[in-house]
Amino acid sequence: MFQKRVNQFLFYQIDPLSKEQLKPEMITFYNSTIDGVDTVDELCGTYSVSRKCCRWSLMVFFGLMNIAGINAFITH
Repeated sequence: MFQKRVNQFLFYQIDPLSKEQLKPEMITFYNSTIDGVDTVDELCGTYSVSRKCCRWSLMVFFGLMNIAGINAFITH
C-alpha cells in the first residue's frame, strides 16, 4: 500500500566546493584495477589447464594452476 522512501544520498557524496558527486573509494579502486582482472580472465580462457570434473577440490586446483601459469608467463 505505502512505499518506503529510500535515501539515495547514502551511495554518493557531494563535494561542497565543486558540487560534484564523488564515488566511494572502493568503487574508484575497483574501476582503476578492472583492466588487470579482464586481462587475467582473458588469459585464463586462452591458456587454461582445467578439465571437466565434478570435484570442487580439483576445480580449485585447476584454478590455482591457471593463475600460476599466468604468473610464470608474466615473470618469465
